[in-house]
Amino acid sequence: MSLATPEAILMHINILKELVEAGNGRAAMQLAEVHFAILLSEEEDKMALLTSIKSPSEYHQIAFKHLTQEAMSGDGEAMHDLAVYFQVGRGGAPTDMEKCIEWNENALAAGYYFAANDLYTTYTTSPSHLNPERAKEMAEILRSHNCAVVELP
Repeated sequence: MSLATPEAILMHINILKELVEAGNGRAAMQLAEVHFAILLSEEEDKMALLTSIKSPSEYHQIAFKHLTQEAMSGDGEAMHDLAVYFQVGRGGAPTDMEKCIEWNENALAAGYYFAANDLYTTYTTSPSHLNPERAKEMAEILRSHNCAVVELP
């Protein structure tokens, strides 16, 4: 049983749509996730809400466009989100690990230290991007922010 009523979900959807119209990339990402959550809920009273929103792939394309603009203006979190889009090939972005790393490095330089986690994982597990020294730096950044680091081989 879900605690969110269809009315509450619709209100949330409408707020996110307004934010998307204003150019907010993360709001578009959230609308894609709302679509998936409604589908997964399989609750009949919520399925009708799907007619009020676009498909997840459409919202991911919108998100990619807005996140690119936000990243270009210096938003570190948007830079990290773009890195994820390049990592998985979402929203019209090609799968491109070089761009993924570049955007995560930019996010880190912009002060978004959560990007250090993705960089640490890449530098310790990606055969074509192994970089033990840079991985150590990422681990130190994470520790300096009180984040646990699982040492990878």
